[in-house]
Amino acid sequence: MSVALINPYTYYTGPTFAASLPGSTQNASRSVTDPANANAGWQFNMDGTVDRRQGSWSYNHDWGTPTGGTPGTDYEIKCILNSGSTPSGDSVATWLALTSARSWTLSQTSVGSKSCNLTIQIRDAATHTLQDSQTYTISVSVGAGGTTTTGTATTDPTNPTY
Repeated sequence: MSVALINPYTYYTGPTFAASLPGSTQNASRSVTDPANANAGWQFNMDGTVDRRQGSWSYNHDWGTPTGGTPGTDYEIKCILNSGSTPSGDSVATWLALTSARSWTLSQTSVGSKSCNLTIQIRDAATHTLQDSQTYTISVSVGAGGTTTTGTATTDPTNPTY
C-alpha cells in the first residue's frame, strides 16, 4: 500500500488576476426634462466589474480579469477630479480600499447642467504599484419643461415635426 502525502501549506489560488481599465475615455451621461432629476456616475465593484449609472445602474465593463470573487481586496482605487463639478459618493483624491463598491456620481435636480472629468487609478494595495489609470467623464442636465437638450440636438415634444 502506498500513501501520497499532501503538503498542507500548498494551495491553488486560481487564475492570476490582472487590473486593467479600458483603453479609451469612458462616458456616463443623463439628460431629462424638468421636473425630473438627472443622475449619472460610475461604480467600481470589488468583483472586478464597473457599473455605469445613466438613470439606473447597469454593468458596463471590467476593471480587471477574470471577474468574480473578491479580487478588490488586493487593490485600491483613487478618483482624481481633473475639471468640473465635484462628484458625490466616495472621497476624491484619496486612495480607498476596493473591499467594497466605490462610486462617484453627479445629480442635477433643477434646470441646468453640470459635468466633470475624472482620472481613475487602480494600484496594488500591498506594493502601491500603479496598475492602470483611465479618464472617465460624467455629465447631467435638466432641460426646461417641454424641452430636452442632449448634446447639440433639441427636441420639443409639444411641437413635433414629421
